[in-house]
Amino acid sequence: MTQFQHLLCQAWKTNSNLIHVYETAIGCAVDNACGCDWKRLLAEATRYRRRLLGAFRYFGLNPQSGTIGCLPISDADCLLTTAMRMAMANGDMKAAQLVAQECVKLAEAKDHLQRELIARYSNPGTAAPGERFSPCGAAC
Repeated sequence: MTQFQHLLCQAWKTNSNLIHVYETAIGCAVDNACGCDWKRLLAEATRYRRRLLGAFRYFGLNPQSGTIGCLPISDADCLLTTAMRMAMANGDMKAAQLVAQECVKLAEAKDHLQRELIARYSNPGTAAPGERFSPCGAAC
């Protein structure tokens, strides 16, 4: 499996996690604006998932075949959704919404990083002459 294919597998898992986080966060929403925003972002994440599925089909990959790099992504999803469920179980929904806001920001940061890496990898012309793409941001 190539580096780009590994990156696609990680992006799939990251996107799946983001969807779970949005779904859980919607249940924590007290403020109608937060709930509406998270529903809109959930729809966007679902559309992006379809685009990723197209990339998997193009490369003949199975999106369910994870890589070792997906393990920490799975753990992060579990931690974020568990934190929100624990906050809801505590009974203070305003506090649960604050926890959800933090969890959403963390999940979105990972998703945005994955999208940026895919874009950089897909457009190697964005690197300086003689520099090869590296997911760590350093020249290899």
